[in-house]
Amino acid sequence: VTYSFVVSNTGNVTLSGVTVSDPLPGLGAISCPVATLVPGASTTCTAGYVTTQADVDAGQILNTASVVATPPSGPPVGDADGTTVTVTRTPAIQIVKSAAPVTVTAAGQAITYSFVVTNSGNVTLTGVGVSDPLPGLSGITCPVAALAPTARKMTAAPVAKVATSARRWVVVAPISVASRSRMSASTARSESGRR
Repeated sequence: VTYSFVVSNTGNVTLSGVTVSDPLPGLGAISCPVATLVPGASTTCTAGYVTTQADVDAGQILNTASVVATPPSGPPVGDADGTTVTVTRTPAIQIVKSAAPVTVTAAGQAITYSFVVTNSGNVTLTGVGVSDPLPGLSGITCPVAALAPTARKMTAAPVAKVATSARRWVVVAPISVASRSRMSASTARSESGRR
């Protein structure tokens, strides 16, 4: 982002020591072509800024610049003005479920399900959770609950079984675990509070 600061001498005396300041963290040095302005004259100062993830999460960049200058006599004069840069936020999340093995031959065989959750948007997501209604699935553990954009996390349910008991659940072999791959979901909350 390039910021421009147009400074004008709106008085009737020459101003010297024209200085522009802006407290925006990370803003580059403000460059002004001249430091003295005669009445009616203007100058444009510039500075560069690189957006941060905090800016994207906030959805906007707010900052105010100020200018001071010294007249031939009397106290310094000054002014201030602000601007807002709007950031387009696109929260999104993706989950990919996989199983190992993908085919079983009898009841009681253990299957490990893995869930790769990816923050595919451009804002930080918190409260990331994975759920799966598969009966007999063990607790799903997630290493982290917050994901920055493009970040991933792997979760696993290592002791899931096709059937809890051969006596209670008759299983006809072979069974394709892929048929259950859609029975999972992930949820998360973006910094803006939307799900």
